[in-house]
Amino acid sequence: MNIYDQFHLSVENDERKNALLNTVTTWFAHEDCTSEEDIIESLRSMDDVCSNRPAPVSTKEEILNSDHFYDIAFKFENEINNTLQLN
Repeated sequence: MNIYDQFHLSVENDERKNALLNTVTTWFAHEDCTSEEDIIESLRSMDDVCSNRPAPVSTKEEILNSDHFYDIAFKFENEINNTLQLN
């Protein structure tokens, strides 16, 4: 199931969360996954960059242990779908 469809799963029983978390975890483990540095940098806002604030997390594990995996699924939707052949 592609990322778009996963975002439309039910939130009441954590179906959406579990599907997206599993997919992002699988993508992180894939050899063609974007570099950890680029993924983490993508979480910084323009204000963060301009004011030289650090990223909100520093590892992939911290992303998976927070709600930031939703941001990653959204920002890297096409790349995740293509890499994991979810289309």
